[in-house]
Amino acid sequence: MRVLKLGGHLLYGREGPNFAQYVDLISRLAREHKFHIVVGGGRVARIYIEEGRKLGVDEGALDLIGIAASWLNARLLQEGLRARGLNYIRPRADVWEIKRILSMGGL
Repeated sequence: MRVLKLGGHLLYGREGPNFAQYVDLISRLAREHKFHIVVGGGRVARIYIEEGRKLGVDEGALDLIGIAASWLNARLLQEGLRARGLNYIRPRADVWEIKRILSMGGL
């Protein structure tokens, strides 16, 4: 199984969104390869987590906020790929569902 990990800092850096570059790269790679994509929360997650800490939000809730930022990045990446004719399955935030999808092999 091939896995492409895109840290959120690559998708949304200091200069702002940078999704197009990676959508183009993945579109080219997908012509010859099947792989899973893992996306991080990056700067967006860090901003929200930092703000949550200032508000006194507990660490468990902050973890969920960071995960939500990762999912948002993944969703935008997925829709960019879909616009180019690629259909990636975005698993639910359920560990058992993710395990089931990964056991299916390359997507």
